[in-house]
Amino acid sequence: EQEGGVLPTGPAFFEAAKTFRETNSPSRNLRENAGANWADQMGFVDGELKYAAVTFRTTVSVEGIGSQTWKVRDVLKDWVDSKLSLSPALMQSVKYHGGFVFTGLDMGDELLDGFLSGCMVSVPVAMLVLLIATRNYIVASYATLCIGSV
Repeated sequence: EQEGGVLPTGPAFFEAAKTFRETNSPSRNLRENAGANWADQMGFVDGELKYAAVTFRTTVSVEGIGSQTWKVRDVLKDWVDSKLSLSPALMQSVKYHGGFVFTGLDMGDELLDGFLSGCMVSVPVAMLVLLIATRNYIVASYATLCIGSV
């Protein structure tokens, strides 16, 4: 009765999910593109549903990380956040990943943050060292500006 009907809730939902997992198989397209099967997508441990996975495919280029990839990640994050507000208390842990594509985004973001933090520490330290060494504000400022422009 799920197609166009009312979805089961509470204990009936878990029973329906277990029955669905045992009696249905993913479409051929899903198996070929994501290597999916319901045993991997819906995890029952000791008869209880412990995790569920949603697999999808996008046209985001894996070769280059650009603004399109950032937008896809943000849309996915917003979608996950909207589903969390509707989820039961036991299903509030939602994680999403895009393989190495999102990892590259996060790593690049962290490298940039680290670089900027390093600059905020090193420029004043360089200025202070040059000021102590030269005892001249003009030379220390000019040298710090030269160091920063490299």
